[in-house]
Amino acid sequence: MLRGNFIGLCQLLRSSAYPPLHAAQVATWLLEKTRLVARMYRRHLSLMRELALSKNEPAETVALFE
Repeated sequence: MLRGNFIGLCQLLRSSAYPPLHAAQVATWLLEKTRLVARMYRRHLSLMRELALSKNEPAETVALFE
């Protein structure tokens, strides 16, 4: 998947001086941004799991969040 996206970025940025370098910079930036969102999402799931368990909700409810 990443390889296909990288090739797509190279095609989109083909007018730049060196498309693979620019595409790599954009891909790195995007991965860093998504890492932060993924961390926040995992934290949200953890809090939702704790909330569900504190309300004695069934395990299926907690599993739906994952």
